[in-house]
Amino acid sequence: MAIYPVNNHDRSHTIFILCIVFILYFAFGKLGLLVAIPGTNVTPIWPPSGLALGVVLLFGIRVLPAIFLGSSILNSTMLVGIVPDASWWTILSVSTITGIGATLQAAFGLFLIHYFANVHALFDSVTSVVKFLFAAVLSCLINSNIGVLALCFSNIISWNDYPSVWWTWFIGDIGGAFVVTPLILTWAHLPPLQEFTTRKCELLALLASIGAVIFLTTIQDAQFKYLLLPCLVWATMRFNLPIAIGINALIATILVLAHINGYGLFQITPISTDLFNLTCFITVLTGTVLMLSAESANKNAPQYLWTRKPRSLIQFFKHWWHR
Repeated sequence: MAIYPVNNHDRSHTIFILCIVFILYFAFGKLGLLVAIPGTNVTPIWPPSGLALGVVLLFGIRVLPAIFLGSSILNSTMLVGIVPDASWWTILSVSTITGIGATLQAAFGLFLIHYFANVHALFDSVTSVVKFLFAAVLSCLINSNIGVLALCFSNIISWNDYPSVWWTWFIGDIGGAFVVTPLILTWAHLPPLQEFTTRKCELLALLASIGAVIFLTTIQDAQFKYLLLPCLVWATMRFNLPIAIGINALIATILVLAHINGYGLFQITPISTDLFNLTCFITVLTGTVLMLSAESANKNAPQYLWTRKPRSLIQFFKHWWHR
């Protein structure tokens, strides 16, 4: 499936996009912070990382200011609540540094995907999918290091907690990138709706099967969570990529919401361990869906709008800024 980056230089359109990205980043962040590690702004599930990478791939680096503002304001509101005794300078500096880290991470992810992945058909071959996933993982090293170092130097967390907090931040960003970025890229343009109308009964049966696996299995039978994998294989083989990715994102959302409310397949104490296991599980499911979808992708789909790689880093950013 080809993905068309949006190329519109109208100033009012750009401002509108920036506002939407800022609002979505802030909203996604608030949802992610519902499961944050107590006393920090670190969460094992971080959808904004995937949102940032997806919108940068679609709109270019001109949306980076919205990502910076969204991350900075989001983290400042969070830090005010968890460290009320911290000075305004500490909150401002940590929030700003974290915002810079989120911005650099999105830009670095764009750079890696453009150079290492098959940008002409990002999800049309297993090789391209593997390169996309690899680039997403590498990019997530940016903010996990910058953000956790900022928390440690400001004494918000102890240096003894650095490894565990860093790992949680890193896995959370990977989970967001794996789930949200493909969702944005595949649904940026309305996919064919024929499968909704011609296979409504089959789609309803698939959704019912997924719901049964998530909600009807007991804690003792938690191994039945792996039945979600054949459900996703069903979605991948019988429906197009946007539908399969959408169902995968729906599963991830239901699992997280069910877990927060005390239901679902991951109910082990402590909650941070549960969420870490849940994030890893969702990440594996997403990678499987993308690779299976690549085998049945439409090889004759239109290509990306860009066809030539810039020769230098400066040319690269000029290329993406003027898109």
